[in-house]
Amino acid sequence: MQANPFSILNNGENLSHAYLCYGDFAVCEESFGISLKSLNIKLRSPGHYIFEKDTFSVDDARDLVAWYQTGRTSNDDTHTVVVIAAKVIKRDAQQMLLKILEEARYPYLFFIFAHPGTDIIDTVLSRVQTIKTDSPINKKVESLMKMNVKDRITEISSNVKGMESSDIRVYTEELVREVIINLHNSKDKDLEKIKLFMETQTKLVESHIAPKFILDYVSVIL
Repeated sequence: MQANPFSILNNGENLSHAYLCYGDFAVCEESFGISLKSLNIKLRSPGHYIFEKDTFSVDDARDLVAWYQTGRTSNDDTHTVVVIAAKVIKRDAQQMLLKILEEARYPYLFFIFAHPGTDIIDTVLSRVQTIKTDSPINKKVESLMKMNVKDRITEISSNVKGMESSDIRVYTEELVREVIINLHNSKDKDLEKIKLFMETQTKLVESHIAPKFILDYVSVIL
Protein backbone atom coordinates (compact mmCIF):
# COMPACT_ATOMS: atom_id res chain seq x y z
CA MET A 1 0.00 0.00 0.00
CA GLN A 2 1.36 3.38 -0.97
CA ALA A 3 2.17 5.83 1.82
CA ASN A 4 -0.08 8.85 2.17
CA PRO A 5 1.97 11.85 0.93
CA PHE A 6 0.06 14.08 3.34
CA SER A 7 1.01 12.07 6.43
CA ILE A 8 3.36 14.97 7.20
CA LEU A 9 0.23 16.70 8.53
CA ASN A 10 -0.76 13.89 10.88
CA ASN A 11 -1.12 14.77 14.55
CA GLY A 12 -0.16 18.41 13.88
CA GLU A 13 3.54 17.97 14.53
CA ASN A 14 5.70 20.73 13.03
CA LEU A 15 2.83 22.14 10.98
CA SER A 16 3.73 24.76 8.41
CA HIS A 17 1.32 27.60 7.65
CA ALA A 18 1.39 26.88 3.89
CA TYR A 19 2.06 23.92 1.59
CA LEU A 20 2.68 23.58 -2.13
CA CYS A 21 1.33 20.20 -3.24
CA TYR A 22 2.46 18.97 -6.66
CA GLY A 23 -0.33 16.78 -7.98
CA ASP A 24 -3.97 16.65 -9.04
CA PHE A 25 -6.27 17.65 -6.18
CA ALA A 26 -9.14 15.53 -7.51
CA VAL A 27 -6.92 12.44 -7.55
CA CYS A 28 -5.51 12.85 -4.05
CA GLU A 29 -8.45 14.51 -2.26
CA GLU A 30 -9.28 11.33 -0.35
CA SER A 31 -5.79 10.86 1.11
CA PHE A 32 -5.58 14.61 1.77
CA GLY A 33 -8.88 14.48 3.65
CA ILE A 34 -7.68 11.54 5.75
CA SER A 35 -4.68 13.51 6.97
CA LEU A 36 -6.77 16.60 7.65
CA LYS A 37 -9.10 14.43 9.72
CA SER A 38 -6.16 13.59 11.99
CA LEU A 39 -6.08 17.34 12.75
CA ASN A 40 -9.84 17.33 13.47
CA ILE A 41 -10.55 19.12 10.21
CA LYS A 42 -13.35 18.18 7.82
CA LEU A 43 -12.28 19.33 4.35
CA ARG A 44 -15.76 20.20 3.12
CA SER A 45 -16.97 21.86 6.31
CA PRO A 46 -18.60 25.29 5.92
CA GLY A 47 -16.18 28.14 6.48
CA HIS A 48 -13.22 26.73 4.59
CA TYR A 49 -12.09 28.24 1.28
CA ILE A 50 -11.92 25.68 -1.53
CA PHE A 51 -11.03 26.97 -5.01
CA GLU A 52 -11.40 24.41 -7.82
CA LYS A 53 -11.24 25.86 -11.34
CA ASP A 54 -9.01 25.66 -14.40
CA THR A 55 -7.31 29.00 -13.75
CA PHE A 56 -6.49 30.94 -10.59
CA SER A 57 -6.32 34.58 -11.71
CA VAL A 58 -5.37 37.82 -9.99
CA ASP A 59 -9.09 38.57 -9.49
CA ASP A 60 -9.48 35.21 -7.73
CA ALA A 61 -6.50 36.08 -5.55
CA ARG A 62 -8.08 39.43 -4.65
CA ASP A 63 -11.29 37.64 -3.66
CA LEU A 64 -9.28 35.29 -1.44
CA VAL A 65 -7.41 38.16 0.22
CA ALA A 66 -10.71 39.96 0.89
CA TRP A 67 -12.20 36.77 2.37
CA TYR A 68 -9.11 36.27 4.55
CA GLN A 69 -9.24 39.82 5.88
CA THR A 70 -12.83 39.39 7.10
CA GLY A 71 -11.60 36.96 9.74
CA ARG A 72 -12.26 33.32 10.58
CA THR A 73 -15.72 31.96 9.81
CA SER A 74 -15.02 28.24 10.22
CA ASN A 75 -17.02 25.94 12.47
CA ASP A 76 -15.48 23.89 15.27
CA ASP A 77 -12.59 22.57 13.15
CA THR A 78 -9.17 23.20 14.66
CA HIS A 79 -8.02 25.20 11.62
CA THR A 80 -9.51 27.08 8.71
CA VAL A 81 -8.29 25.48 5.49
CA VAL A 82 -7.61 27.31 2.23
CA VAL A 83 -7.22 25.10 -0.86
CA ILE A 84 -6.23 26.49 -4.26
CA ALA A 85 -6.48 23.79 -6.92
CA ALA A 86 -6.04 24.98 -10.51
CA LYS A 87 -4.40 23.79 -13.70
CA VAL A 88 -3.02 27.29 -14.22
CA ILE A 89 -1.94 29.61 -11.40
CA LYS A 90 -1.15 33.02 -12.86
CA ARG A 91 2.06 34.73 -11.79
CA ASP A 92 0.31 37.99 -10.89
CA ALA A 93 -2.11 35.96 -8.77
CA GLN A 94 0.85 34.40 -6.97
CA GLN A 95 2.20 37.88 -6.27
CA MET A 96 -1.16 38.80 -4.74
CA LEU A 97 -1.06 35.67 -2.56
CA LEU A 98 2.12 36.95 -0.91
CA LYS A 99 -0.05 39.42 1.03
CA ILE A 100 -1.52 36.42 2.80
CA LEU A 101 1.48 34.10 2.94
CA GLU A 102 3.73 36.73 4.48
CA GLU A 103 1.46 37.31 7.48
CA ALA A 104 -0.22 33.87 7.61
CA ARG A 105 -1.88 33.96 11.00
CA TYR A 106 -3.17 31.06 13.10
CA PRO A 107 -5.43 29.08 12.65
CA TYR A 108 -5.24 29.23 8.82
CA LEU A 109 -3.60 26.47 6.77
CA PHE A 110 -2.95 27.11 3.07
CA PHE A 111 -2.64 24.39 0.44
CA ILE A 112 -1.75 25.19 -3.17
CA PHE A 113 -2.28 22.21 -5.49
CA ALA A 114 -0.26 22.66 -8.67
CA HIS A 115 0.49 20.33 -11.55
CA PRO A 116 4.17 19.34 -12.05
CA GLY A 117 5.78 21.95 -14.26
CA THR A 118 3.72 24.86 -12.93
CA ASP A 119 5.88 27.97 -12.75
CA ILE A 120 5.77 28.98 -9.08
CA ILE A 121 7.57 32.24 -8.31
CA ASP A 122 10.54 32.11 -5.95
CA THR A 123 8.96 34.34 -3.31
CA VAL A 124 6.06 31.90 -2.96
CA LEU A 125 8.39 28.89 -2.94
CA SER A 126 10.34 30.42 -0.06
CA ARG A 127 7.17 30.62 2.06
CA VAL A 128 5.74 27.13 1.58
CA GLN A 129 6.62 23.55 2.39
CA THR A 130 6.53 21.26 -0.63
CA ILE A 131 4.62 17.98 -0.81
CA LYS A 132 4.94 15.76 -3.88
CA THR A 133 2.12 13.39 -4.77
CA ASP A 134 1.93 10.70 -7.42
CA SER A 135 0.20 11.67 -10.66
CA PRO A 136 -1.16 8.95 -12.94
CA ILE A 137 0.64 8.32 -16.23
CA ASN A 138 -1.35 9.35 -19.29
CA LYS A 139 -1.01 6.31 -21.56
CA LYS A 140 -2.02 8.23 -24.70
CA VAL A 141 0.67 10.85 -24.10
CA GLU A 142 3.20 8.16 -23.24
CA SER A 143 2.46 6.48 -26.59
CA LEU A 144 2.71 9.82 -28.39
CA MET A 145 6.14 10.48 -26.88
CA LYS A 146 7.44 7.17 -28.25
CA MET A 147 6.42 7.93 -31.85
CA ASN A 148 8.80 9.30 -34.45
CA VAL A 149 8.31 12.97 -35.34
CA LYS A 150 6.39 12.30 -38.56
CA ASP A 151 3.86 9.96 -36.94
CA ARG A 152 3.52 12.29 -33.96
CA ILE A 153 2.69 15.30 -36.13
CA THR A 154 0.17 13.21 -38.08
CA GLU A 155 -1.48 12.03 -34.86
CA ILE A 156 -1.66 15.50 -33.30
CA SER A 157 -2.89 17.06 -36.54
CA SER A 158 -5.77 14.59 -36.66
CA ASN A 159 -6.64 15.42 -33.04
CA VAL A 160 -6.96 19.16 -33.70
CA LYS A 161 -8.57 18.95 -37.14
CA GLY A 162 -11.47 21.37 -37.34
CA MET A 163 -10.75 22.95 -33.94
CA GLU A 164 -11.05 26.68 -33.33
CA SER A 165 -7.89 28.53 -32.32
CA SER A 166 -9.05 28.79 -28.70
CA ASP A 167 -9.68 25.03 -28.56
CA ILE A 168 -6.24 24.33 -30.03
CA ARG A 169 -4.74 26.45 -27.27
CA VAL A 170 -6.56 24.46 -24.57
CA TYR A 171 -5.55 21.17 -26.21
CA THR A 172 -1.91 22.28 -26.39
CA GLU A 173 -1.81 23.42 -22.76
CA GLU A 174 -3.24 20.07 -21.66
CA LEU A 175 -0.77 18.19 -23.86
CA VAL A 176 2.26 20.04 -22.50
CA ARG A 177 1.02 19.61 -18.94
CA GLU A 178 0.57 15.85 -19.37
CA VAL A 179 4.00 15.53 -20.99
CA ILE A 180 5.59 17.26 -18.00
CA ILE A 181 3.79 14.91 -15.59
CA ASN A 182 4.94 11.88 -17.57
CA LEU A 183 8.52 13.14 -17.68
CA HIS A 184 8.50 13.75 -13.92
CA ASN A 185 7.25 10.22 -13.30
CA SER A 186 9.64 8.56 -15.75
CA LYS A 187 12.27 6.21 -14.34
CA ASP A 188 14.90 7.85 -16.54
CA LYS A 189 14.21 11.53 -15.99
CA ASP A 190 15.43 13.88 -18.70
CA LEU A 191 15.89 17.05 -16.64
CA GLU A 192 16.78 19.20 -19.65
CA LYS A 193 13.63 18.15 -21.47
CA ILE A 194 11.55 18.81 -18.37
CA LYS A 195 13.05 22.31 -18.14
CA LEU A 196 12.34 22.89 -21.83
CA PHE A 197 8.70 21.89 -21.47
CA MET A 198 8.27 23.97 -18.32
CA GLU A 199 9.50 27.01 -20.23
CA THR A 200 7.09 26.16 -23.06
CA GLN A 201 4.19 25.87 -20.64
CA THR A 202 5.01 29.26 -19.09
CA LYS A 203 5.07 30.90 -22.54
CA LEU A 204 1.75 29.29 -23.37
CA VAL A 205 0.07 30.56 -20.22
CA GLU A 206 1.58 34.02 -19.96
CA SER A 207 2.05 35.05 -23.59
CA HIS A 208 -0.11 35.46 -26.67
CA ILE A 209 1.81 33.05 -28.85
CA ALA A 210 -0.17 31.53 -31.71
CA PRO A 211 -1.50 28.14 -30.48
CA LYS A 212 -0.74 26.46 -33.82
CA PHE A 213 2.90 27.58 -33.64
CA ILE A 214 3.29 26.17 -30.14
CA LEU A 215 1.54 22.98 -31.20
CA ASP A 216 3.96 22.47 -34.09
CA TYR A 217 6.87 23.19 -31.74
CA VAL A 218 5.65 20.69 -29.15
CA SER A 219 5.04 18.05 -31.81
CA VAL A 220 8.67 18.24 -32.90
CA ILE A 221 10.46 18.40 -29.53
CA LEU A 222 8.40 15.64 -27.94
